[in-house]
Amino acid sequence: DQKKLGAIAAAILIPFCAFEVSYLVSNSNASEGAGDYIVILQSNWHTLGEGTEYISDGETLTLEFNTDSIESWPNGDNVIEVWVSLTYSEDETSSGLGCIVSGTYTEPDTITGAVARGEFNGSDSGTNEFSGHFISASWYDEEWIDFLWFSGLVSGYSESEIEDKLDVGGVGLGDYTLDITVDVEKGGDPECDHTDDGEEVEYVIEIHTMSQTIIPFDEFLGLV
Repeated sequence: DQKKLGAIAAAILIPFCAFEVSYLVSNSNASEGAGDYIVILQSNWHTLGEGTEYISDGETLTLEFNTDSIESWPNGDNVIEVWVSLTYSEDETSSGLGCIVSGTYTEPDTITGAVARGEFNGSDSGTNEFSGHFISASWYDEEWIDFLWFSGLVSGYSESEIEDKLDVGGVGLGDYTLDITVDVEKGGDPECDHTDDGEEVEYVIEIHTMSQTIIPFDEFLGLV
């Protein structure tokens, strides 16, 4: 029954990879050549760029990247999303006799990141109270792939139909842009001057690729 099939699939898939999973998908309008398959997903991350830049108050730094910089694609070049990590700290300084009384309380700055691949984009802001944040943009079929991370028995589709569902068709290949904007807020009072000209921001931009292994279910049973 379905529970037994799920248990068998889990026992086989666990040794493959931490990302290998399975899911039961039914299709009432099964096409010619449709059958039952075990689908194993392989996931890889590739770094497009990383570095540290000082960005002045009110300024936007624009960085450009291209997937041509990746020398090899171990499991194929089916890019399904991009992730950006931004980290930063507070470099606000204070001076003056009043600082002894009022202290050196700093106001948090706002750091905004925006990443784009063609028409697909994502943006988010953070403050240096939390030292960093993430940004992402994706263009895969979430209904299929997100479910497949947790299971892998696909029923009612042909092998070519499964491949078409999982392949984004080169959408993730090409140019990427990353914009980082800093907006400074300064603390202090008339007797305690604060200086904050900008922020040093460390960035890492990575793309997520996915490939799959499709095994006919009867063949899979022969491996058990």
